[in-house]
Amino acid sequence: MVDRWAGIDTRLPAHNISVGAEYPMWNVEPNNDYLDFFLGCEIAPKGYAWVFPKGDNCANVGILMEGNHI
Repeated sequence: MVDRWAGIDTRLPAHNISVGAEYPMWNVEPNNDYLDFFLGCEIAPKGYAWVFPKGDNCANVGILMEGNHI
């Protein structure tokens, strides 16, 4: 709020912000020998996605993208 009182514009355009989410998922069958990492416009425009196996049919699954592609 101090920046606004001082007249400084601190808003960022969407392309300067990244947005991501990660969730633990159970009852999945990831390959526990390696992690999956996805790049490219089909899955995550200007970002990436991942599957990190944790064992016992569990994995962390997430995605991160540039703010103006949500």
